[in-house]
Amino acid sequence: MLTYQPECDDRTRVAWYGGESAQLHFQHRGITEKWIDIETRTLGAIPTGVKELLHELEDYYNYCYSN
Repeated sequence: MLTYQPECDDRTRVAWYGGESAQLHFQHRGITEKWIDIETRTLGAIPTGVKELLHELEDYYNYCYSN
């Protein structure tokens, strides 16, 4: 699993679970300290490099956080 979570925010993140998954999960840490999916985005294709994946994670985080 890879996550994108800015240092300034310890309650929300975007996670990608790896493998053949083409989904990004915007998550919030609940009262029980478990991560809960708030929204999911399906990518058109799995990024081929880490840099591209990081860009997708960051873009989705910014999209969800601004809405």
